[in-house]
Amino acid sequence: MTAGIFARHGVWVGTCRGPDVSNQKGYFENRRIRDVVMEYHKAIVHNGVLAQKRAGFAQAVLDAIVADGWDGGPWLWKGSVLYWPAFYEFTPKWVVCMRPPEKVFESCRRSPVFGRNLSDDKLRENIALHQQQMNYLVTAKQAVRVFTDEVAAGDYASIARALTVCGLMPDYDIIDEFVDGKLFTQ
Repeated sequence: MTAGIFARHGVWVGTCRGPDVSNQKGYFENRRIRDVVMEYHKAIVHNGVLAQKRAGFAQAVLDAIVADGWDGGPWLWKGSVLYWPAFYEFTPKWVVCMRPPEKVFESCRRSPVFGRNLSDDKLRENIALHQQQMNYLVTAKQAVRVFTDEVAAGDYASIARALTVCGLMPDYDIIDEFVDGKLFTQ
């Protein structure tokens, strides 16, 4: 939802997986960036480790987005907070999406992908690690928080702040058109 709002405000996302039954608005996860992340850092989301700085990673990301049609301006990468150290060379503006841990747990259990192979305890441990890293980014890197449950319920204060921090002018008509709270709470 957050990445979709940024995309609707003109931030380049490139080629992404489109909508489906599980996510009717689309995923806004650039496929080429994802491939570079997997090549350099593998799938670490459930392993309890952070990505490391890797020589050549930033250039590989730039090459990938240029090949996907980016020709300048703001772009975004949407993914797990555990990959944040990989993007250090870009001096990004960090936006972290916050939800209560139990709601994240429930969402992961409904997902066909996230947390399926983890026990309840391991999944909760993984969620806690993600939240610890998000809190670190907020404290150390001045990341801005988006409270997604509030946005889905029609309170756009946190998404408007995130857009503003990223140099964009919030357009409430765009936000209102994109947000469908019924889809988010499923």
